Amino acid sequence: MARGHEMQHVLLEDAPAEAARSPKRRRASWWVGGTVGAVVLALVAGQWVVDRREGAAVARLLSLPGVVGPLGAELVASPTMQAVLGPLLGGGRPAVLDADGAQTLTWSAGSPGGSWTATVMGPTPALAAADAQATSWCQPDTAPPEGASTARFVVCAVSDGGWVQAPDDPVMSSEVPARRSDVLVLDAADGTAVARWAVPHQASVAVLGDLVAVGALPPDGGPGAVTAYDIETGAQRWSYRPSTAPPRGDSGWGGVSVGRAAGLLAVQASETEVTFLRPDGTEVRRFAGGDQASAYVSCGEQPSVGVVCTTSGTDGGSSVILLGDDAAPARDRQLTGGLVPMTVDDGSVPGLVLTQDDTIRAWDEATGRPRWSLEGGSQVFRSEAVVLRGVVYTVVDGALMAVDGRTGDVRWSSDAKPDQQATGVLTDGRRVVATYESGGEPGSHFLVAFDPSSGERLFRAAYPAHVDRLMVAGKNLVGFDDTSNDYYLVR
Repeated sequence: MARGHEMQHVLLEDAPAEAARSPKRRRASWWVGGTVGAVVLALVAGQWVVDRREGAAVARLLSLPGVVGPLGAELVASPTMQAVLGPLLGGGRPAVLDADGAQTLTWSAGSPGGSWTATVMGPTPALAAADAQATSWCQPDTAPPEGASTARFVVCAVSDGGWVQAPDDPVMSSEVPARRSDVLVLDAADGTAVARWAVPHQASVAVLGDLVAVGALPPDGGPGAVTAYDIETGAQRWSYRPSTAPPRGDSGWGGVSVGRAAGLLAVQASETEVTFLRPDGTEVRRFAGGDQASAYVSCGEQPSVGVVCTTSGTDGGSSVILLGDDAAPARDRQLTGGLVPMTVDDGSVPGLVLTQDDTIRAWDEATGRPRWSLEGGSQVFRSEAVVLRGVVYTVVDGALMAVDGRTGDVRWSSDAKPDQQATGVLTDGRRVVATYESGGEPGSHFLVAFDPSSGERLFRAAYPAHVDRLMVAGKNLVGFDDTSNDYYLVR
């Protein structure tokens, strides 16, 4: 008992005289010291592993589409290049007017030799004015999320028409009627022209695999049609005439719109119906808005969700219908409310779809069944959402809310004051950021950064001069001036 007691005393009190007389005690002291050292090393190693994992997680978040560069308490705006605006136009890029009214395109993503510039339309004297704006734009032949980085071709809908802003009224513009409209196909590697053919004015253009689909109303005033061309030769492959396409002037609908929807082509020739076609031009189905009378219908492809149709009834209600990639009616899933776009989604809440009317609703994408709901929101104003590490960040009734993506429990919420209503949400990967754009006075717009976990307010930054709205374009933060219609890169 005495020796055991002495050993405990040595370990706890460190008596060197006793230790000198007893080799056994020295061994015990060495063993305890080694144990403590091992524990310390284990803790250090464990923390190192945690830090490594956290660093890897942050790096993965920073690589996600929609995550902007680091933001600070001071924002600076600079005139943006056209390449930055591509994601705002579905991956496309507008042509830029030269001093003589010629239109050029600068392209960089996916080109092995660096960027290139090509003239897409020759000089147009009427567009040589300082305040002129062209309507030509170009898109890669690849679908998101790959986008321009893997494109083989760049397909442009070009026209010598456009608009000239009135000198004394920034809101008013006069039209420059088009005399020539073409589809121009360029090699994505170097900008070499591959094919070019004439199309009706104000045509809608979409790329589907090796096809370029053109939807338009003919000049003679007859019903609209969709024509598909070979992307490399411009040879016509097939033509389709929608049964609902009204002659010019018979409807407020502006023409025949075409768009890519997964592996199908979505054709819209009236407000109330969308037709889906296979790449060979055969009809898959017609979607007419479900059971809502006089509904306005629109369909398209949403990242991580697939083909989505939205309907709006005369009573102001709206619904979302999720279609399978093949648009088969048996796979339709109808959801209540309007779709809430997820501008950033790290995949931490698989199969999540959000809608909003006067309630935020979470749905299971595969089954269409509800997961949870959260009261609050508006049918008129609908925010986007950011999903990070299992948490949904969205704006509800003017407040930024952090909601558990699996249960719908609110983790934290920012303050919502009558004169300070959050209007949007974005992230730079380390912080979630609410935008405040409801104030009408110059200089009243700002953003606030919050800690994602705690909701702690980190900093507030005023918008740069002349920037009225902020939007995310790819991984860039872009500002827009409502008065001049100019875009700025904001950092």
